[in-house]
Amino acid sequence: MSMFGKKYIQEKWLDKFCLLNVAKTKERGLAPHKPILLLCIIDMIEDRTIITPWVQYSPELFFRFQCYWEIVFERQKNRLLISVEY
Repeated sequence: MSMFGKKYIQEKWLDKFCLLNVAKTKERGLAPHKPILLLCIIDMIEDRTIITPWVQYSPELFFRFQCYWEIVFERQKNRLLISVEY
């Protein structure tokens, strides 16, 4: 695949991330839960922790979600919720 092709695919997926239907509040703005969960799943697919089309709630998934959450917590002040339906 050419570099143009890779860049196009990356931009296409970035656009999809930007269009996610996320919760929004006046005090906190957009909730980052869905994008963070998707990033965790992508990471786990890349390192072959997830090898099936079905993603199960697991300690590994929760740990990654928690690690990403630490990055955005100061800006959001939202609670760490991975158990809600997405």
